[in-house]
Amino acid sequence: MDSQTRHLRRHGQCRRQFSAALLAWAAAGLLAAGATAADAPANLVENASFEDGLKGWSSYVARAPGKCQIDTAVAHDGKASVRVTSGAGARISLSTRLPVEPDRVYRLTLWYRTEVLEVAAAAAAPAPAAEVNELAEAQADTGQTVLRTVMRPPAGCRSNTGDFLCYVGEQPFPATFGAWRRFEMLLRTHPLAAFCGLEINVYSRVLWIDTVSVEPSEPGPGEAVTSFAPVVSSPLYEELLTDTPSGATVFPNWSYNFSGMRPAALKFGLEYVQAEQYAVAGRHRFSSTGPGDRALARQYDVPLLGFVNHFSEVINKSKAGRTAPTPLLHPLTETLMLEYIEALHRDWAGRVWGLFYVDEPFGRGAVKPSPAMFTGEDKDFWTQADREVREQFGGGVYGMPTGEGEEPFHWIAYRRWAEQRLFELFSRLQARAKALNPEVVLIGPDELSAAIPRDWERLAATWDLSTGQTLPAWSPLRQSITGFLTKFYADLTLKPTCPFVQASAYDHAATPGLARALYSEVLRNGGSAFWINGVEWYDREFGHPSFNSPDRWAAMRELADTVRRTPRLRMPAADSAVLYSVDTHQAIPNYQQSSPPCAAAHRLIGPTAGGWFHFISEGQIERGSRNLADYKVIYVPAATYLRRPVAEALEAYARAGGILVCTDPTALTADDRGASLADLRERCFGIRVAGEARSTRLARADAVGDLAMLADAEYPVFETPRRLEIVEPAATRVLMRFADGSPGLVLRALGAGRTLFFAANPLGGNTVSQPEWQRFFRGLHVWAGAAVDLPIWRFQLPLQTPEASLPAEAPVQCLTGNHVEMRSSVIFTPNNREVAGTYRYAVATPPEGQPGEAIAFTAGRLTDRVRAHRTAVRGHQKRPEGYEPFRQDDWSITWADTAQPLVVDIDFPEVCAMRRLAVVVAGEVPALRVLSGERELARAEAVSLPDTDTRRIEVAIDGSHRALRLQFAPGRDAARPLILAEIEVWGE
Repeated sequence: MDSQTRHLRRHGQCRRQFSAALLAWAAAGLLAAGATAADAPANLVENASFEDGLKGWSSYVARAPGKCQIDTAVAHDGKASVRVTSGAGARISLSTRLPVEPDRVYRLTLWYRTEVLEVAAAAAAPAPAAEVNELAEAQADTGQTVLRTVMRPPAGCRSNTGDFLCYVGEQPFPATFGAWRRFEMLLRTHPLAAFCGLEINVYSRVLWIDTVSVEPSEPGPGEAVTSFAPVVSSPLYEELLTDTPSGATVFPNWSYNFSGMRPAALKFGLEYVQAEQYAVAGRHRFSSTGPGDRALARQYDVPLLGFVNHFSEVINKSKAGRTAPTPLLHPLTETLMLEYIEALHRDWAGRVWGLFYVDEPFGRGAVKPSPAMFTGEDKDFWTQADREVREQFGGGVYGMPTGEGEEPFHWIAYRRWAEQRLFELFSRLQARAKALNPEVVLIGPDELSAAIPRDWERLAATWDLSTGQTLPAWSPLRQSITGFLTKFYADLTLKPTCPFVQASAYDHAATPGLARALYSEVLRNGGSAFWINGVEWYDREFGHPSFNSPDRWAAMRELADTVRRTPRLRMPAADSAVLYSVDTHQAIPNYQQSSPPCAAAHRLIGPTAGGWFHFISEGQIERGSRNLADYKVIYVPAATYLRRPVAEALEAYARAGGILVCTDPTALTADDRGASLADLRERCFGIRVAGEARSTRLARADAVGDLAMLADAEYPVFETPRRLEIVEPAATRVLMRFADGSPGLVLRALGAGRTLFFAANPLGGNTVSQPEWQRFFRGLHVWAGAAVDLPIWRFQLPLQTPEASLPAEAPVQCLTGNHVEMRSSVIFTPNNREVAGTYRYAVATPPEGQPGEAIAFTAGRLTDRVRAHRTAVRGHQKRPEGYEPFRQDDWSITWADTAQPLVVDIDFPEVCAMRRLAVVVAGEVPALRVLSGERELARAEAVSLPDTDTRRIEVAIDGSHRALRLQFAPGRDAARPLILAEIEVWGE
């Protein structure tokens, strides 16, 4: 039995026999022989209170200056704590690693204390106490502490990111200004985890940690569990269905050309039958996203989704005679796209059901300007563009940005010009496509996984289905990015929305449960269906989840079928709105951002509080497609720049009885041409912004009454605060104050309505997981008269495919030691028996090695599946120079001799009870006989395989043997030789 099998036995079968604590401590070697579960400590953390120094812990100075040391003068429990001092701009990491059970809930608690660097230094140096106290009163803690839990697989297993599965939650620690504070989190381990690392990263502050505990636990009523694939508490499905069919369309991003699939199958010793893939597509009503095999597409009724894609077919053609790709906004690109649409309908007449416009146009198409653009081969195009930007969108003042500095109004003008060019391009594509086929479905562009600032409703007039990429990560904010972007595009385009959901192995081991979580998130946020990501971008050698994650691929297919059968959901009516300011976000040079304030508003108002809102934009307000009077409360998370008519419409909304909540202290700084809006801000909110503030200690003001949102006495602040001056004290109440007495939250009566204005934005990535702010926004929503706890947020798709799990030990072992199981992109090599066996070729000219040479199982091409998997370039790994991943002679052998049989003798060091033999083959496969001595044990008939396929042939054998002979008949066609990729022998 190999080491991984022993490890999996300990973490697999044993977990069903022993308690979690006993298993974890036994795996760590911390229990004496004969110990029982009752003897096992509940806390998995060794040296939890640092009484033994840093034993069991590691520290790392990622960016100096800083240090980690034991402090015997400061402790919450016992006689010591650990003190981490992270200097300005530094990052210091403190970590420990714990053995855990997969898919199990643990309760993590610890006590921590923070100090601002200046205060800690002043307290330690000889200084008057008055000066130290003055610092403490006015301190602004600009540092940060983030706890990450790192999930790792059993020893010897490897995902596409190495010895790493995922992060489960990234939790920030609010500043405590010298007081001890308890941190608590319930976390569910990854389904394939055997270890959990606690990693505390400290940035530019002083931190003390003490009394750390991680214990198996069960969540109490209402307790949230942080997990890799979020599971909805008390999920609903049938209860939320209507009687109206959804008409949902689900399609995969998978080209059925399969040019790289057989080479990968030969390398990794896998079966691949192209016709079966078309059969799968037909059975699940998938479409092809590439030309592929037209005969198979017709046979299995697989229609085509054409990619009118500047970055694939079109770009190749446009490079002819050019030194650089044609810009997306260039007239030549339009010509080539129109040619492609016509060719597609001509070549695939009657089978083109949809056309997808373009991939990531605003990110890669509306390129970041640079001086080189005005000197290269497209200089005339960009010179004209600069003139158009200035004259048509920049008020005669603002042309294209130079790429230097912020230049907010240049960026706004340039991006409006780019949007207009794309609108014109898409309009002409729409007209041509509909003329060729009125029934064709047009799919809008899929942007990067970010909230790209454009007037989406106007653009969406040129397509039928909206889309956009969604890629989750494991910070509190990014974990719900799929839901945020689904609602973003559904609300702002007012078209059926099918996001491109990246349920694949990026920097995490994606499981069946993650696919269900993400697809459910799409539907409960107003999406119609989804794209299935059938390409493993960060596991390109495997290429497709059917190879590296067959468990997840099964779940994706099942969920696609379920969504097609699922009627429309019973969606609530929106009684609130969140303004997405296109102008403000267009002014930001970096387009790859997802508007943390708007994403945080989605998380806190939607999934956390259970409210239902609309995202609204300036264009929708100006056109009247959204009636502001429909909303009881409108949130303004980020609106530094806003068109004056829109700002005046928001003021009128509040005066008419609405509640306007502005969390952005920089809101209404200027309009889109740079004219000040300070007068309007003063009228609306009764305040004047007078620069940045120093203090970041925010507390409920005295005598604020029983306002529902002010449930807590203090609120953590993570963003830079502004100093507010009250303009009309008689109409204004201060609900929160900073430690220096300055206003932190102001409530103003405005006509028949009310407005609220924050001095520091509470909507950000660090606040969404803070219980104080969760309670605040829920209470604010209730105070505004908006509904909470709506059942739509409990919607979850059913899934029969099991969640990923560690492989179990089997009674039959692989005697050749080359068995591999891929589960959720993690490589497992279970049930391999450690046998020092060999094989040799009984032919005069062997296809591998020398005549008569004994080739070890661990070295030969016929038993190299484990090596192939473990040496594949995966994730962010760089390919070595000269690396060719699929060179056939590296991983398989070829036999073209039509006169001589291919004979392979397999030798074991001892007699083994055998049960079966399998070979992976391709090409023209002759008949096979399996012999032990002169006795024939099994035979397989000859088979002719298509050039696209590999086949696994398995035969039963019985009895105890020390040697086997595989005898393939002479080759059948020298032009189509036998390719033998892998041999497995199984026995007891």
